[in-house]
Amino acid sequence: MKGVSFDYNDIDKRVSVVINPVICDPNKLEPKQLKHFFSRSEYGDHLLDEDALVSAVKAASNRIKEANSEEVSSAIALQVDAKLTINVDEDSMAVNATIDSAHGGNPVKVEEVNARLSLLGISRGISAKRIKALVKASRKLLPGNNVRDTVAKGLPPRRGKNSRVKSVVNDASSREFTPQNVTRHRVDMRNLGQIVAVKANDVIAKILPPKPGRKGYDVYGRTIEPQEGEHVTPILGENTAINPKNDMEIIALTSGQPKTVDGILVIDDVYTVTGVNVKTGNIDYNGAVVVNGDVTESMRIIATGDVTINGFVESAYIKSDGSIVIKEGIAGKQDCDDCLLDAAGSITVGHAQHVNIVTQRDLIVTKQLSHSTISCSGDLIVGKSREMVDGSLIACKIVAGGLICAGNIGAVSGSKLSINYTDAIASHVEKFKAISDLRTTLATNTASHEDKLSRINQYGIDGHMKTKIDELNHALDEQKALLSWLETAENDSTEKLKNLTEDVQIQAHKKLYSGVEIIMGESHLEIDKTVDSSVVFFDEDKIMVVPFNR
Repeated sequence: MKGVSFDYNDIDKRVSVVINPVICDPNKLEPKQLKHFFSRSEYGDHLLDEDALVSAVKAASNRIKEANSEEVSSAIALQVDAKLTINVDEDSMAVNATIDSAHGGNPVKVEEVNARLSLLGISRGISAKRIKALVKASRKLLPGNNVRDTVAKGLPPRRGKNSRVKSVVNDASSREFTPQNVTRHRVDMRNLGQIVAVKANDVIAKILPPKPGRKGYDVYGRTIEPQEGEHVTPILGENTAINPKNDMEIIALTSGQPKTVDGILVIDDVYTVTGVNVKTGNIDYNGAVVVNGDVTESMRIIATGDVTINGFVESAYIKSDGSIVIKEGIAGKQDCDDCLLDAAGSITVGHAQHVNIVTQRDLIVTKQLSHSTISCSGDLIVGKSREMVDGSLIACKIVAGGLICAGNIGAVSGSKLSINYTDAIASHVEKFKAISDLRTTLATNTASHEDKLSRINQYGIDGHMKTKIDELNHALDEQKALLSWLETAENDSTEKLKNLTEDVQIQAHKKLYSGVEIIMGESHLEIDKTVDSSVVFFDEDKIMVVPFNR
């Protein structure tokens, strides 16, 4: 800009503007243009004082008006070095460094950061890598900006671990039923792996002692002591105890399978055999039974626990107060009532044919269920899982209580398949009537007793009779509480009956064939033509069939 120049004073680090009023162009002598001219000069990165710049322009303009040829010289900018600020957190566990950008001055160096940390007594947890990166980033900053990072960290103490129980045996529930390798290229489909079992008095777990924890330190190098772990009395699972010979061990009190239930090691008393046949005899066992092989014709298994059969069942009788699992399948003889599965829990089987099946919970058949008589209070699923329903349900007589799901329901031949929900409804109706009748009778009696006691209480009876009257009043209160409970039970029973009729469905994920008969109380429907994937549901007194939208 004509008539304008800048002068740098190395002593006070200031930049002055020099304006010659004789040769400068008055029309261009404005703060905005002068500021732009300064920014493009060699001092453009210095800290500009805009108020001083405006004052210098005003002074030069006045001298031009007054025809005064004296130059105007005024300091308008300052050279400022980059600024380093160190902050230590209140807990002395972290140090943060902030670098404000330089204005034409010297940048912050790594050595300066290290020197400041040393001066403050910071000696632990210093990150040379972070310091170097911070300094490098600060040199790329535009004037007026800053960069910040944590350059030192303390190490928090680690609390010691409490005493804990560590199992020294495998968990039986983690066993995978997988055919085992015989050679590199061949597997044995009947050998599904070793059953995990222990004997009475075997050590099944060790109690690990508490650990002291790890010491920490703050950025000043001061040690922080950890909180030590505590000795926690272990929770003993069923059929386990502390070893009387070593209080840091847990032993099994009985033979069986170790399992973890809610994080606690228990011993499930299991009877394990390689097969059930004439050599082993029938099994009647108070506990769980595992059969690593087949159950042959006319054999019986009765167990209070779960029954698991890793083979095939032929015309046998199996009853369990728990669940029944048959990995392969079960088959009886045609037109013979010689094959029964009866479980208080669920039943899972690979495939079933000519079988009487009774279960109080769910029945899951992974491949095919045919020519069988079924009583299932829970859901009946024919497929690999509830998400992959691809099995076939053929020519069965089913007394149902829940959802029925299969890939194909019925058969191409039109063989009859009957599904009956009448018993499930009748059971709920009978229960509801019993509760309702009891509530009505009790309500009548309660009202009568309350009226009589109210009249007796008006006489103000004292002494021995007063004690008897108090007992009768207490009995009346208990009777009222029972009446209240029956009213709630009656409402619940009504709701369950409503849900049964509304929520029960029959789902055919692939085909619903003709010949399928569905009965629910007075309602009756027989499928007269084959349809693609469909769902059957109950709408008041009608049985409806609609396409199945999955």
